[in-house]
Amino acid sequence: MPPELSELARITSATVDLAVRHDRHAVILSGGSLNLDSGIGLRRPLHSTALGKVLLAWDPEGRADLEALGPLRALTGRTIVDHGELRAELDRVREAGYALNDGESGDGIRTVAVPVLDRQSHVRYALAVRSTPLVMSDARIDWFVTHARACARALEVLLIPPAERRLRWMS
Repeated sequence: MPPELSELARITSATVDLAVRHDRHAVILSGGSLNLDSGIGLRRPLHSTALGKVLLAWDPEGRADLEALGPLRALTGRTIVDHGELRAELDRVREAGYALNDGESGDGIRTVAVPVLDRQSHVRYALAVRSTPLVMSDARIDWFVTHARACARALEVLLIPPAERRLRWMS
């Protein structure tokens, strides 16, 4: 795990993951959810995770044709299963600058995710911080998002080639 992810996990006392999009899934490349024995990243449906919502909301190739995701399967009673509701959620994600998963992929799990963006403001990676609602309370979500965004900015420098990085003064 890159030291930036380890430091974010230490500061937040939460699980931290970095993912990319592969077809209809977010695939975790590094972090607490990586299967160290196989080296294979955990694959999660885009529609039911904060990582997936970020990857859809800032999609670089306009692949956010949500009907192409096929039927949206419910993982919990909170999972968004309607394409129109998912589109509205993605609009909220872009406006807020982060995604929230509040029990949509697993009961008792709360996750915030932020994009790692390139110069064109397209997502290259999604960065998530995951814990329980007790730890990641409503009052503390902004604190978690602030730390995740700081880590995402560092990852932009480390993972995106210089000519493709966002300019430093851009937010």
